[in-house]
Amino acid sequence: MSFSLRELLVAFAIVAAGLTAMLSGSPGIASVFVVGGWLAVVAAAISAILSSGRTRPFCVGFTMTAAILHFVMSGGLLSSGGYGWFSSTQTVDSLESPINHLLARVYDIAFPENHAALLSSVMFSPVSIGVTPGVDEAIVMHSRVFFRVGQMGFLLALAYIGGKFATLVYRQHHPPPEKTTE
Repeated sequence: MSFSLRELLVAFAIVAAGLTAMLSGSPGIASVFVVGGWLAVVAAAISAILSSGRTRPFCVGFTMTAAILHFVMSGGLLSSGGYGWFSSTQTVDSLESPINHLLARVYDIAFPENHAALLSSVMFSPVSIGVTPGVDEAIVMHSRVFFRVGQMGFLLALAYIGGKFATLVYRQHHPPPEKTTE
């Protein structure tokens, strides 16, 4: 499995955009990153259908991994209510995804002063802003932005790994034709 310079530069740009969106705390910037991530998944799905040759296995692996991860991160069969990323009833403590637990730990380390907001906020619900006494609504919004962007960042990173794995498997089962010299 090899990586090109172009892949490295794209990965660096995505990580930089994700970190900028996570640390900004701006819902607008977070929405741009999340929508851009979903556009990348849709583009990979279209390429998986329309392309042929070397790019198709990567696009199929990327799209399948993204779809499975979205199902897992949104609760899937594990959640009794089928809550999604933007549910108004899902609290930070009730997030069942290991990715969300990891993001909660990273948020606690990066912003220890915001711990109360993280534990008391209802994720992604504009209704809960200002409900918790003594918690600044900007801190609550920042934790929501952090989680939204973090989830999309994990999804894109793991989908990329899934695409590379699909390419590796495809190449093992479909070796390139041997060139004959006469």
